[in-house]
Amino acid sequence: MVLGKNLKFFTRSGQEVVSSAILEQRGNQSSILLESNAILEIGSDEAERLKRTWNYKKTVDAYACLGILQLNAGQDTVLFLALVTGVTSVGKIGEAEIFRITQVSLLSLRNHSQDEERVAELRRLLSSGMFYFSWNDNNETNDITLCAQRQANGAPTDSRFFWISFRGKAR
Repeated sequence: MVLGKNLKFFTRSGQEVVSSAILEQRGNQSSILLESNAILEIGSDEAERLKRTWNYKKTVDAYACLGILQLNAGQDTVLFLALVTGVTSVGKIGEAEIFRITQVSLLSLRNHSQDEERVAELRRLLSSGMFYFSWNDNNETNDITLCAQRQANGAPTDSRFFWISFRGKAR
């Protein structure tokens, strides 16, 4: 079982401000289009047509996508795509391999130079080796937030172990 950099991130070339990007996964029949603060699922044929027509170029390859991070920047909101670009295998549980995240790219979806400064500390934290994920090539779920006994008893995922679990909760 080998985890490869199966995600590819493309941005429009020649733009001062990145307002359009495509995230695709090898072997998947659909891609994700990120444009003007909207996220759309598009077919692979449509993604190829857009890449040719609008001169998209590959920006980075990644192992996994952590999601979209939204930061307030004064009156603006800045969106970053968090991609795992470095991993180390630390073992296996059943058929699933467990990976330590060693490098993360936080890609601004508007590409302003000061955006990098806003996320430098977060990138360092996410790349510190304290975050993990599991993967297997059978597309089966392996919940590493639960011990084997709780998994066998059908317990729900333990959300205490998600770094973005606070989103959407009332405080």
